[in-house]
Amino acid sequence: LSLPFALRYRLAYDARLTSSVLGLFVHTVFGSLRRRARKQWGLTRSRCGSVSFVQRFGDAIRLNVHIHSLLLDGVYAPDAKGSPRFYPLPPP
Repeated sequence: LSLPFALRYRLAYDARLTSSVLGLFVHTVFGSLRRRARKQWGLTRSRCGSVSFVQRFGDAIRLNVHIHSLLLDGVYAPDAKGSPRFYPLPPP
């Protein structure tokens, strides 16, 4: 997730704001995945997953706050037996 320069400078000094921005980003992506899973698979209860970290510098070691995220390209939901099953989704 790349951010506007003005916001990057603010995030460099405000850890709480950085956490909020990351939370909003993940929440938005998860919402999209769940909506698409409901439309494609008819799932009413699904779970998403991600791993993210905040990087505070760029390749020239200058201040450049941005976020790296690995997100599942689908959702997990219980199958008929209640076991978790992965439901892949096409790219958005």
